[in-house]
Amino acid sequence: MKKMVKLAPMWLLDRIENSILDDYEKTRKFLQGSDPELLEAISQKKAMAAFRRAARKVPAYKKFLKEHNLKPGQVKNMEFFDGIVPITDKDRYVRKYSIESRCTGGKFPKAGNIDESSGSTGVPTNWIRSVKEEEKLTKTIRFLFRHIIGEGDYMVISCWSSGAWATGVKFCELVERFALVKNVGTDIDKTIKTLQAFGPDKRYLIAGYPQYLKELVERKELDWKKYRIDMLTGGDGTAIGWEEQIRNELGRKEAKIVSAYGSSDIDIGVANETPLTQKIRKRCAEDEELCKALFGDPRRVPMLFQYNPMMHYIQNKVVKGKREFVITALDRKIASPKIKYAMHDEGGVLRYKEMMQKLERHGVKVEEDMRLPFLYVYGRSDGTISLDGANVFPEQVERSILENKELADRMNNYMIEKAYDKRHKARFIVHIELMKGTRAGPELKRSFGRAILKGLLRLNADYKESYENNKSLKPNVELYKMDSGPFAVDNLRLKHKFILQHE
Repeated sequence: MKKMVKLAPMWLLDRIENSILDDYEKTRKFLQGSDPELLEAISQKKAMAAFRRAARKVPAYKKFLKEHNLKPGQVKNMEFFDGIVPITDKDRYVRKYSIESRCTGGKFPKAGNIDESSGSTGVPTNWIRSVKEEEKLTKTIRFLFRHIIGEGDYMVISCWSSGAWATGVKFCELVERFALVKNVGTDIDKTIKTLQAFGPDKRYLIAGYPQYLKELVERKELDWKKYRIDMLTGGDGTAIGWEEQIRNELGRKEAKIVSAYGSSDIDIGVANETPLTQKIRKRCAEDEELCKALFGDPRRVPMLFQYNPMMHYIQNKVVKGKREFVITALDRKIASPKIKYAMHDEGGVLRYKEMMQKLERHGVKVEEDMRLPFLYVYGRSDGTISLDGANVFPEQVERSILENKELADRMNNYMIEKAYDKRHKARFIVHIELMKGTRAGPELKRSFGRAILKGLLRLNADYKESYENNKSLKPNVELYKMDSGPFAVDNLRLKHKFILQHE
């Protein structure tokens, strides 16, 4: 079969793939019955085709390769693709070239959409997509909804950030093609009023950031156990035990709660949790040896997903000494191709057979389902923390403080942290080391908090929208004397850490 894949023209593979995706049962049988190595062979063939197409038809990518002294003809096979094709990312590629030059043919698609995401500068990055490329993504998401959430009619309540921001808009555009959707944004009152208006007789899927969903189910206006609610989340990772707590609040042990992984850079549906990944993740929380064998670190349990290798080719990469992964989008109809694109999330890929072999060696028995590769993600590796899908950058916090000379003169150092309380509620903490002779007190703490909040609301549009609908995302300031607390260790380092992670 792998030889046939190598010989088959791309148009034929695409036609077969579309035919399978058009039918739920065909898709299910294909993903459950196919040899994982066959899927990988298809993925590799499509990745090579995507590279050659971009090198031939995308002006910015042509220039990018030339600036890296790489001729497309040098990339003869996947070994060369994995080894010598340079990585693209937001700084090295997206911000360097114009939006139109990054499109196929150097032109915008005639029909499609543009959404945006914010960055460290506060200047939005625009992402363009054609209607044609969303056809296959819609089919994929429709299959995953039915396979993981279940059959039947349900109302989808979208609680993602909306406006120009990618997740909310894109999610609704895709899901409305096969389900009834109401977009309420990150407004808890609107979500509750929607549930009250339509009543408990319907089946609901509520989609939103983890912190938002937690705040929602803790509200007492509804008798949650009367409602049939499943949940889809993403944008942030969740702590072990978070799902069970949500189920307890809902009063439904059978409630399905699924996390997904994606980004405005690539797609909203790159990977998703499955019953298999959820079981593996729970076992890793109980077994440090298993966790170490799978992910290399016994102390941290990452989010774990499966992904369709015919949609995305994902490979492991070490970037600046950190384990990351790069993604190549494989749809031939993509408006703005992404080749070996790094989102700078810490994590990696495990092939299906590799995962099964490691589980077997540790005596873990699992029921096989979709024979797809695994993607594990710890979180951001590029010096940010994620709050309700908004990336907060240390330099934005620092800038907010430095704009107030009185506060700047009292600060020696700082770190930011995303922590969880006993009820798995996320807290945004800013640790500040004071200059010698500066006394910590409640008024000084409040002054730092006000300055940081004011600055972030001005500099970070994503954070502003999240905060306006969820005030618990405000900065919580902790003050320390010089060389105390987390700074006692950090000040001994040659390179300062701006993100505090407890090990």
